[in-house]
Order: sequence, then C-alpha cells, then structure tokens
Amino acid sequence: MSSMKSKIAETYGADALRRPATVGELYEVADMIKEGLADIAKRIGALEDGGVRYLGVWQAANAYSRGSLVTHRGSMWHANADTSREPGEGKDWTLAVKSGRDGKDVR
Repeated sequence: MSSMKSKIAETYGADALRRPATVGELYEVADMIKEGLADIAKRIGALEDGGVRYLGVWQAANAYSRGSLVTHRGSMWHANADTSREPGEGKDWTLAVKSGRDGKDVR
C-alpha cells in the first residue's frame, strides 16, 4: 500500500493524498492498479506452472534443479538449490518427509 501512496504522491504531488481526486486521476490510478495486478497474475501463473516436480529416487549421476523432490533412504527431500549433492549433506536439501519404521502399522 505504501508504494501505491508513494507512486501517487510522485505522480500528482504530495497534496494529492489530501484532496479529492479528479475523475482523470482516478482512471490513472485504476490503470496503475491494473498494471500491478497483471504483474501479480504473471507471477502466480509462473508458480502454478512449476508445480511439484517429483523425480523419483535420488541418483548420484543426476543433477537436480531447485524445487525438485526426490526420495532417498526412505525419506522425501526438497532441493533448495540446483545441486548434484546427496540429500542430507549440506544445505542443498531439506528433509520434507522423514522415513517411518519399515513394515510397522501404527494402531
């Protein structure tokens, strides 16, 4: 919100926020809002297009891009950066789902 106030003050002068707006100014502000929303819509679209990328069991021969999910030693790992390091070594990976006890049902 403060960036919108700054933009209005910069475009129309500091007193623009203390007086009633003209119809023309309202249309221009509406255009600023539309531009901002279009940018947000593009960014949301890019996030949605990426989705979750589960790439199966971690393989030492593969390189993984940031956001990839793999399983390794029974756990699921999320890549924090582009990496070819093994999950659990360093900060390239975050443990997403820890492995449970093999073959044991919780009852």
